[in-house]
Amino acid sequence: MKDFRYHLVSLASVFLALAIGVVLGAGPLQSTLQSALSGQVGDLKTQNQSLEQQLGVAHEQNELDQKYLKALAQSSNQGMLNGLSVGLVLLPGVVDAQVKDVTDTLTAAGAKVTGQVKLKDAAFQQPYQQYRSSLAPQLGQYLASTPEPTASAETILGKAVLTILEKGAEPSATLKQILAAPENPIAEVLQATGGTQAIVVITPPQQKATADSTQNQAASPEAAQNLTEDAQNLAEFLNALGTAPKSAVVLGSAVDDQQLLTHLRDTSLQLTTIDNCPSASCDASLPPALLTADNSARHFGSQQGATNVMPSRIK
Repeated sequence: MKDFRYHLVSLASVFLALAIGVVLGAGPLQSTLQSALSGQVGDLKTQNQSLEQQLGVAHEQNELDQKYLKALAQSSNQGMLNGLSVGLVLLPGVVDAQVKDVTDTLTAAGAKVTGQVKLKDAAFQQPYQQYRSSLAPQLGQYLASTPEPTASAETILGKAVLTILEKGAEPSATLKQILAAPENPIAEVLQATGGTQAIVVITPPQQKATADSTQNQAASPEAAQNLTEDAQNLAEFLNALGTAPKSAVVLGSAVDDQQLLTHLRDTSLQLTTIDNCPSASCDASLPPALLTADNSARHFGSQQGATNVMPSRIK
C-alpha cells in the first residue's frame, strides 16, 4: 500500500510541475521570454543595418580609390607608348567592358589600337586538336616564312593571327577566310588595319567556381588533364604572338586554380603576364610592362604565380 501511495504522489508531483510550467509559460514567463527574444532580434536587425551601411560606404570608398589610382596611373604613364601600334587578341568569354578599359589605358599612354581578333574555342581547346592539325598545313602556305617542320599546329595558328594583325585584313584575306571557316571557326577578325607592333591578350574576367563544378573537376582526372592541355595549347599559340616586334602581354585573373591565367603561368608560356585585371593596378602595370616586354616569362601582380608586383619602367 505504501509503495502505491509513493508512486501516486510522485506521479501527481510530475503533473503538478508540468501544470505550473504551462501556466508560467503562458503567463508571466511568456511575456518575459518574448521581450528578451524581441530585444535580441531588434539588436540583430540594427547590427545588420549598420554592417550593410558600413559595407556600402567601404564599397563607395573603394570605387573612389580605384578611380583615383587609375587617374594617377594614366597621368604617370602618359606618353610612355607614343607611336606604338597595338593589336588586341580576345579570348572566349571576354566582355566589352574589358576591351574598353584596355583600349582607354593604351590610348592614354599614347599607343594606338590597330587591330582586334577574337579567338574561338577551336583555337586551343583539346577536343579540336585534330582539326587544328589538319588546318595548319593549309595556313602555313600563306605565312611570310615557312614554319619549322617541328612547329605545332597552335604555333602556326598563332603566326597566322599575327600575320593578319601585322599586314592588315585585306592583304591577308585568305588567312582570314580560313580562320573563320563556318564549321569550326578559329578566330574572327574584328579590325586589322596593319602595322601592329605589339600584342595585348585579354583573358576572361574572374570565373567563380560553383560547388558542383569543383566536385566534378575533383572527381574527374580526365577533366583536369584536359584543362592542363588546353592551357599548354594556348601557351604555344600565344608564344607565336610574342614574336611580334615588341612582343606581347597577357592580362587576366590568377586569383585561384579556376582561372585561365593561373594555368597559363604553369605552362611553357614565354611572355609577360599581369593579374588582377581589370583593376587600377592592372591599368598602371600595362604600359610599362608592354614597353619592356620580351620573350621571357615575367608575371606581375599579387595573385598565384606572380614573381613581381610591378614592372620596371626602364628596359
